[in-house]
Amino acid sequence: MILLNILFFYLTNTKIFYF
Repeated sequence: MILLNILFFYLTNTKIFYF
């Protein structure tokens, strides 16, 4: 579960950075 949370956070961070 924690791994999933980290992955989600990373994805969001990447999206924000891309934006």
